[in-house]
Amino acid sequence: MNWSLFPSRVVILGAGLAGLCAAYELEKRGHTCVILEADRHHIGGRVRTLRFEDGLYGEVGASRVSKSHNLTHHYIRECGLQLRPYVMGNPEGYYYVRGECIRAKDSANLSHIYNLNGSESGLTPDDVVGTVIGSRLAQLTEPEKAEVFAEQIQSAAVREMDEQSMLQWCKASGLSDNAIEMMSAANGFLGDVMYFSALSFIRVGENYGEMEELVGGSDRRLLLLKWTVATSGFPPCHS
Repeated sequence: MNWSLFPSRVVILGAGLAGLCAAYELEKRGHTCVILEADRHHIGGRVRTLRFEDGLYGEVGASRVSKSHNLTHHYIRECGLQLRPYVMGNPEGYYYVRGECIRAKDSANLSHIYNLNGSESGLTPDDVVGTVIGSRLAQLTEPEKAEVFAEQIQSAAVREMDEQSMLQWCKASGLSDNAIEMMSAANGFLGDVMYFSALSFIRVGENYGEMEELVGGSDRRLLLLKWTVATSGFPPCHS
């Protein structure tokens, strides 16, 4: 059925990227939308860009775009935005953890700060990630490994990876709480990130060296989508 022949008034919960894109697509098909957003001071969900003087800005939310994120690239093209390579790491940068400041290139010393002992002594944050993910991938058959990056998941083993969190994997691997904290802090896996799908960690890691970012700030997607919605007859977002 062609739903564009039956214009409707649609209520969308949340003014994150998903909500804004939904409104954008529905509006193109002749529907009218009202977006309800709980945060009175922010739209965009996980995307948060801080603006400073002289055109400077900083990303404190979602900012990386994987080359495999086809849907994200679609809307970037729709908005006429540009991408550039994302700087994933800086060995001369610093970790500030547990009251101590240490160069990223000296990450082997983090194990002392986190009091790692026994088999964990000397582990780096990358070692911890590699141990957790490597041990799980080793349990898969070759067809299952190929399915890890497929759009459609068929096997129960890969589906289970998607249903479990990275934190569950870490604990199942027998890692201490200190080792898990070291790995999550050094990689910026803060807030609820460790509760994300373990499968998503593997997929992101596969494209880790090919990440991109929006020129001018991630919030440019939001501003353009919001402007498109606002100038197409939509009511404003409601808090």
